[in-house]
Amino acid sequence: MPTRSPGEVFTAYAARVNEDLTEGRGPMRTLGVFATRALAVRAVKGQDVMGTDGQIKETQVVMTDSGVAFEIGEVVQTELESDVYERAAKKLEAANLTDEERRVLGLKTRR
Repeated sequence: MPTRSPGEVFTAYAARVNEDLTEGRGPMRTLGVFATRALAVRAVKGQDVMGTDGQIKETQVVMTDSGVAFEIGEVVQTELESDVYERAAKKLEAANLTDEERRVLGLKTRR
């Protein structure tokens, strides 16, 4: 597979199958996203409802500077570590742990 540059947009192929392999009434699930159509076809061969071949969805993806490719239009959840810490601290306070429980968990005791 060629090396991709950050910000580069390229075509990839999502291999998709139905969750319900008996009747096909379930939601679609992505088995994987592949650089070539041939690899995607191989991944879904016989993997869908009653042994049929799954679907291939051509999609556009963008390479990030961290080397991870994201589908264009995909929602990527990000959260600041400080927000996570604050939310965890509120939950911990609501848990009403005793000083002994806090000690066992390696947390500071309340003053």
